Amino acid sequence: MNTVSMPWYKSPIVWLGIALTVLILAACIHMIIVSTGTDTGPKGQKTKDITHILGMPLTHESTSATTEEEDSNTHSEE
Repeated sequence: MNTVSMPWYKSPIVWLGIALTVLILAACIHMIIVSTGTDTGPKGQKTKDITHILGMPLTHESTSATTEEEDSNTHSEE
């Protein structure tokens, strides 16, 4: 029976684990760099502010503005 163990740097699974970890780290850094781009869209077009996502307002102010509009519409109908 062979009791001599192989050094860690000669094991291919260790190098595979190191390579995979480095690849994931590089991908995360790449995504951070890409996501911190400018506020303009393609060809320098400015993007409009997002106030709703899937029909839900992002802030309380946007709900109060629509409520005031609805209140003014209901009073004018009566």
